[in-house]
Amino acid sequence: MTELRLVVMAVVGLAAGVLNYAAASGSIIPFLVMCSFGVPMPMANATVLTATPASFIRALWEIKTLPRLMVVPLIVSALASIGGAVVVATLVTGDLFRVAVPYVLIFAVVALVSFGHVRKRIDEVARRRHRSPQVSHRLLVPGVAATSAYAGMFGASVGVLILALCSAVTPWPWRQIAAVKNLTCLTTSTCGLMVYAASDLVLWPTAIVLAITMAVGGAVGKVVADRVRAVVLRRSVAAVTLVAALALIWTS
Repeated sequence: MTELRLVVMAVVGLAAGVLNYAAASGSIIPFLVMCSFGVPMPMANATVLTATPASFIRALWEIKTLPRLMVVPLIVSALASIGGAVVVATLVTGDLFRVAVPYVLIFAVVALVSFGHVRKRIDEVARRRHRSPQVSHRLLVPGVAATSAYAGMFGASVGVLILALCSAVTPWPWRQIAAVKNLTCLTTSTCGLMVYAASDLVLWPTAIVLAITMAVGGAVGKVVADRVRAVVLRRSVAAVTLVAALALIWTS
């Protein structure tokens, strides 16, 4: 990429880091920008996923709030995300990736927009049933495995999916659920980094710029989360993503 485009990616990476940590789905933005620059989708995806762990470095400070029951799900998460990344890096062709991406983006939009309603519904059901403080392992572990495999493949809105999953099958308070989301995303993205780093899909200058600025963005994400409603951030990302998805479908 040219120096000007790297500067653009630096700004985009900063925004992505803030969104990733404060809400979810920030990594969609650099992916879309790279595609607009003419970077092949599999390469843009691998480059962004390689840089994404930097967004969640701050999550290491939240380990003390992690429920002990998450140890096994995190191990499962690591294995599943590696599997998903290997599939994309070795088996998925560029043409198949281009066909699938617009619909994955639309799925991400639905997840982003509907999450507030889903969480409200979950809370209402929980209050009516007087849910006991127990975790449903039969749903948590498979749910984490499925979302993590998806995270290794593409990962759009995976943070939202983890938030929704934990809200549905655990009685944990929101602060713990947010910590679980960030630590799970750190786990899946780090495993994706290891897989994609061994492939020839990563544009390393761009990945390094994104990683640095995503780390800065992630560090200030907590401040943004305290001052800007997460629903506003999610809807902003959803609007951009929907336009991009429709454009990709239109031009395919």
